[in-house]
Amino acid sequence: MPIANDLPLFICGPVVRRLTRDRMVLWWISPLPVYPNLDCFYTGETGPFLSIQLTEPALTILQAGTKAFVHLADIRPEYPFRQDTKIEYDLTVAQTDSGTGFRLTELVPDLTYPGELRPSVMVRTKVRRFFHGSCRKPHHDSDDAFTGLDREIGQTLNDTALRPAFLMLTGDQIYADDVAGPMLQAIHQVIDLLGLYEESFTKACVADSRELYNSPDCYYLRKNILPRTRVGDRWYRRGGVKHIFSSSFAHNHMITFGEWMAMYILVWSRALWPHIRLDASKIPEEFLPKWKQEKKAITGFTERIAAVQRIFAHIPTYMIFDDHDITDDWNLTAKWEKQAYGHPFTRQIIGNGLLAYLL
Repeated sequence: MPIANDLPLFICGPVVRRLTRDRMVLWWISPLPVYPNLDCFYTGETGPFLSIQLTEPALTILQAGTKAFVHLADIRPEYPFRQDTKIEYDLTVAQTDSGTGFRLTELVPDLTYPGELRPSVMVRTKVRRFFHGSCRKPHHDSDDAFTGLDREIGQTLNDTALRPAFLMLTGDQIYADDVAGPMLQAIHQVIDLLGLYEESFTKACVADSRELYNSPDCYYLRKNILPRTRVGDRWYRRGGVKHIFSSSFAHNHMITFGEWMAMYILVWSRALWPHIRLDASKIPEEFLPKWKQEKKAITGFTERIAAVQRIFAHIPTYMIFDDHDITDDWNLTAKWEKQAYGHPFTRQIIGNGLLAYLL
């Protein structure tokens, strides 16, 4: 597979973010700026009906790390897309040194369904079927429900009646307040692989993100790092010194912008998982049994990630965050808001989650 900086050219995506008769929006992350050629085909016709080089202003690129570039391609065709018709698309990326072009299926081999040359989408005249989901947690003891949707799309690719019109995900794309120890280890390796930006903290017991990652409290003991507040009367639990982030599972609560970005990448794409090596050398001894149990669940989760990446390339997916994308108690009461946004470290943590979600 062609690589850039020893990394896959498509670290995450492409994701179909929007699809209408007159607009198609694609999103992906690469280790460097990529200006591919987009070709769109109607099935059975020779040659593309749309072929454009994606550059500004149709292509927006934002850098989140030394090897992490977020791409948003907003394509508005001259003539509207046909409705209830299978539209195949391809992205071709030229190697600058040789001029050789690599197609999307060469760069992401698992992106298409069996027998298909390219990923495809369909603009629906009327929404007859769509899929809805929420609350996706990698270390949950059940299988990833996305595998069922992957089978459904694969079976209805050419069916204008049954192929789902879109996927609606209404919150908790990730659990920032309930992170498995092995997943947090993987997150930190992705931060290093992509050079996701580091940051400094104000009024925190660690000075910056690097000190956080090297802290003996980094894994399973973040309650010693997260801010606390004194609540004199009932919040929604009993009074006293409480964590502002008071989820009972917050021992690995995400803190930095890099952690949030890496988490989204790891739950939506398999590209970086072959680079991940999980070991228990930095795990406190008392948490080793939990780490081993979580590692088994995370291993099973990663075996199905290719299906998730394939889904997002075939169906427009609309998302919104919910509480767990930031933290369990997020904006639960006015008193919580006052305490959380009045503390610079807590406010920064919440901002990191929102900024990563936005990107």
